[in-house]
Amino acid sequence: PNINHLIDTHGELTNYQSTAKYTIQGLISSLCGLVPKINTGNNLSIDQIPYKRLPCLPDVLNKMDYHQEFFGGARKSFANKEAFLLSKNYDRVWGWLDYNKPSDYKTNDWGLQDSDLFDVAFNKIEELSKKNERFNVSLLTLATHLNGNPDPACPTYSNPNGKNHKFLDGIHCTDYLLGQFIRQLDHANILENTTVFITSDHGVFNVPIIKDLFGSD
Repeated sequence: PNINHLIDTHGELTNYQSTAKYTIQGLISSLCGLVPKINTGNNLSIDQIPYKRLPCLPDVLNKMDYHQEFFGGARKSFANKEAFLLSKNYDRVWGWLDYNKPSDYKTNDWGLQDSDLFDVAFNKIEELSKKNERFNVSLLTLATHLNGNPDPACPTYSNPNGKNHKFLDGIHCTDYLLGQFIRQLDHANILENTTVFITSDHGVFNVPIIKDLFGSD
């Protein structure tokens, strides 16, 4: 419902396609407009970072004096995300170990819960907007990663078809938190001069869970 409301209110790029298979490919395609051939699957070799000389979006924003930070809930070392993002002129990359959560913190399969990720990102955006400096803050959520990582802070999904699964809860959770986040930005008057772009990193995998929930198409 929240994403549908955003589409109805602000529009949707219907011809946007992702041919990425893994998250690191999705990040590269969304920032650089191209998908590299990575023969090692999800593992990006640091000495083979693609597009070192290609001006990607964060390179352009860096030339325009934007301060840039990337927030992800998983470890930033996974798939060498940090190395790639720093090579593209992000000023700081945040991952699971940077949040200093207590030992009894309830993680998801990857690390930080999405509600906490949105909170940390909002605080950083609010801080940067008060400084009146240009900024690019990027988030990578985790709730919709198979087999579903719904945040305990989210409501569960009531499926009218009677089929429930934590992957559906993860989708519903992301929609819920995203709507909450946009409303936060709006109430703080940050959206008056800020562009928000929302995209997936890649499509769902062709696995039995997906076929069972959505059909074989």
